Amino acid sequence: MKCYNTILISILLLTNFSITQAQTNYPYSRYGIGDAVNTANVFHMGMAGVSLADAGPYILNYNNPASFSKIGLSTFQFASRGNRSRISDGKTIDIPTGSLDIGYVNLGLPINKNTGLSFGLMPISKMYFLLKNEFLAFDTTRVFNANGGNGNFQNIYIGAGHSFKNLSVGVNLFYTFGNKNIKTVNNFADSLAILTSQYERLLTGGGFGASLGAQYLVELKKGRNIRLAATYNPAYSLKTNTDLRYSTIWRGSELDTAFTQVENKGKIKMPSSFGAGAMLKLNDKINVGLDYNTTQWSNYKFDGAADSLTNNYKIALGLNYIPDVNAANNYWKHVEYRFGLYTGTEFVKLRNTIMPVKAATAGISFPLRRTRDALGFLHTAFEIGSRGTFKNNLFKDNFTRFNVGLTLNAKWFNKRKYD
Repeated sequence: MKCYNTILISILLLTNFSITQAQTNYPYSRYGIGDAVNTANVFHMGMAGVSLADAGPYILNYNNPASFSKIGLSTFQFASRGNRSRISDGKTIDIPTGSLDIGYVNLGLPINKNTGLSFGLMPISKMYFLLKNEFLAFDTTRVFNANGGNGNFQNIYIGAGHSFKNLSVGVNLFYTFGNKNIKTVNNFADSLAILTSQYERLLTGGGFGASLGAQYLVELKKGRNIRLAATYNPAYSLKTNTDLRYSTIWRGSELDTAFTQVENKGKIKMPSSFGAGAMLKLNDKINVGLDYNTTQWSNYKFDGAADSLTNNYKIALGLNYIPDVNAANNYWKHVEYRFGLYTGTEFVKLRNTIMPVKAATAGISFPLRRTRDALGFLHTAFEIGSRGTFKNNLFKDNFTRFNVGLTLNAKWFNKRKYD
């Protein structure tokens, strides 16, 4: 009963946490393919996203496919994510905004004791922004300008991992697909002779890519061990179609289309990325991990042209604590607690300014009712931090995020000895 109460409380918290709008208005999501989504599962989000060197029988770790070799039971997991932000320039602009999204959906299967397989859907970016301003044209005419956009990209993937004693290796093969729609509207408020103009660009794209991962377990004294890890995502390309449309508006309805181009073929060059991590098991209660990730966003190109992007990085430190894994009749001693800190830089560079990001995280995992053939966990993670800067008239985002994930483990496809 305690488990079901915990689920209900978490759902209510997430529902109340979020939010008056359907999307988070983040101005810098207009660049590249949008604002990057954290691909760590909720379990790892609680410890600042530290995940590269983690592997276990009851969790799917998309960020390092080598971990799939340790899948012990058939595993299904999904997540929901809430975000509340306050966008400010430190002066006159102060915009509260937020969102509630469905996160990843993953399935993992053990093939044998050394091999595991996983597949599913993983969001990798989202775009939503709306900027409004007023200026004078022809010295006297007031113009109201609205510039907005929305879209998202995700991966459909299949991955496999295999272990050779202490060494595990793995690969994710994925198809990235998505869209971004940008619209600009100019309304000439003081002139009946000049019609409202609207410019719209809709881009859709998709392409295949891969990510590689490795982990190596080093046994230490007194039951301790440390797992080392590395990942590499090679650069790859997305084929794109872009529709362009320029039209005039009269009294809220489209009056005339001045210009249209449909299915302009193009290409997006996605950048490579690299990660390295370590996870130290001190005892049956405490694990401590450290991750470093970097992506070469300066190599991003759309039809050969660069964007206002720069290479970014993230350094994360996390801790996982279980009071007593061997406690027989005390539920709360099986609850897992996680804490973390991370720092790094954003992928956008504007006005020759690098924008920092930093946050603190905490998480709790609640075991669900266990049977002979199944078990599960309700994971929660909370994050509070900031990104961006007030320097050179740029924006800063102070955010809080709450994530809920469910992991279900079961013995599937086992042949019964007796009917």
